[in-house]
Amino acid sequence: MGWIDKLYDTYENCISEVGKRRTDKKIPLLPVGHSTQNAQIEVVIDIEGNFRRARILEKEEQVTIIPVTEDSASRGNGNFPHALCDKFIYVAGDYLEYVQNEKSEDYFNKYIEQLEDWCSSMHKNKKVCAVFDYLKKKKLIKDLVEQKILTCDESGNLKKDIKLGTVSQIDAFIRFKVEDTENPSSETAVWLDNEIYKSYIEYYLNKEKGTELCYIKGVSIPYSEKHPSKVRNSGDKAKLISANDESGFTYRGRFSDKKQAVIVSYEVSQKAHNALRWLIDIQGYRFGNPKDGEEVIVAWGTNNQKVPPLLADTDDIFGEEEDSLIIVSTQKEYAQRLNKQLPDMGASLTPMQIL
Repeated sequence: MGWIDKLYDTYENCISEVGKRRTDKKIPLLPVGHSTQNAQIEVVIDIEGNFRRARILEKEEQVTIIPVTEDSASRGNGNFPHALCDKFIYVAGDYLEYVQNEKSEDYFNKYIEQLEDWCSSMHKNKKVCAVFDYLKKKKLIKDLVEQKILTCDESGNLKKDIKLGTVSQIDAFIRFKVEDTENPSSETAVWLDNEIYKSYIEYYLNKEKGTELCYIKGVSIPYSEKHPSKVRNSGDKAKLISANDESGFTYRGRFSDKKQAVIVSYEVSQKAHNALRWLIDIQGYRFGNPKDGEEVIVAWGTNNQKVPPLLADTDDIFGEEEDSLIIVSTQKEYAQRLNKQLPDMGASLTPMQIL
C-alpha cells in the first residue's frame, strides 16, 4: 500500500492548496468528502431562502465541486442523494408535478431530510440553511419554468426532448449561489466557499461511527468500504480499491471477509484519491480515448522544504521555525520533462531527488 501512503502524505504536505482557485480554472485539490459533477443550471437565492434568478451554464463552466456522502459518491441507480447540489429528482419538491415519476417523492424526501440534518447540527452553515429554506418550499421547477429556463408541453409537463448540452432538462444537475446582503463581499457560489467545505467536513466526519484499524495510519478510526471513482476524469467509473464480489468467486478465493485483505480509513481514502486526481490534472500524461480506456502516467514528489523568511534575522532563522514558509512542491517540473520524453519528443532527465 505504498502508493496510497505516498498520496496521503502528498495531500498533507499540500494542504494549503485544498480548495484554492487555480489560474487555469481547473479543479483544485478537493476537500475531504467532496467530488465533482457537471451542473447544467445555476440557481441564485438570497440568504433568506428566496429565489432571485437562474441561468443555463456553458460547457466550460459546468464542473462543480459538491459535498458527497460515501454512498452518493459511488451511487448507481439507487436513492443516494448528494449533500447539497444534485439532480432535479432529488432537489425539486415539485418534480412529480412536471415529470411522471412515482419514485420522485421518495428521492426528494430522503434528500431534504439529509439536508435538514446538516442544517440542524452544530456544524451548520447559514448559506446551506438558505438553500434548505428555499427547497422545502417545493417550487424550484415552477420558478425555473416562469424564468423560461425550463420548457413545458401543452399538458404542463417538462419536455423530455429538450437538451441542456447533452443532458435532458428533466435530468439536469443544479448548483446554487447564495447572496448575503449583510455581507456582500462573501463568496456566493456554494461550490467555492471554504466555510461550506469546512462545515460539511466537520458535520460528516462526526457522523462516521464504525471504526477499524487503518492500515495506513495504524490507528482505529472510521473506515471506508466504498472508495471513490472518477480518478482519471469525471466519467471514470474504475476504482483502485474495490471488494464488491460477495458471492460466487468471493475475493478470488483468498479471503472470507473483505476486511481481511485491507482496511483503509475514510479520511485516508479521501485524501489519497483526491491527491491523485489533482496530480493527474496538473502534471499527468494522458494517452488513449477516455471512452476506450484512457491511460495515465503521473510522476510526483512529496518532499516539501521549509524556507526561512527573506528578511528574517539570522538568530530567528535558527531559533524559531514557526514563521518559516512551506513551499508546496510536487516536482511538477520533473513530471513535465518526463511527459515530453514519453512520446519520444525528447527531453533531458535528471535523477529525481525524493519521492
